[in-house]
Amino acid sequence: MTLQSELAQAHILKNQTKEDYTRLYEMMTMLKEKYKTLAEQKGTQSQELIKAEEERLNVARALVELKLEHSNLLESTENEKFELSSR
Repeated sequence: MTLQSELAQAHILKNQTKEDYTRLYEMMTMLKEKYKTLAEQKGTQSQELIKAEEERLNVARALVELKLEHSNLLESTENEKFELSSR
């Protein structure tokens, strides 16, 4: 192999290496953006899940309060019936 052919092959290898580097860099940039997007989506989903759980707890609390109020009304009604029948 002559010196010129070795030099030409070295240039070819250098150019291929630059192209590979450019492709890898572009892929890395794309993957970083995808990761960032996924992380943001996960944060949004977590916030939505927390909000839904808070709403579920509020509904459960309201239901318990209604049941308590209903029980109190029933007790009050039973007491009134007892008082009326005791007279």
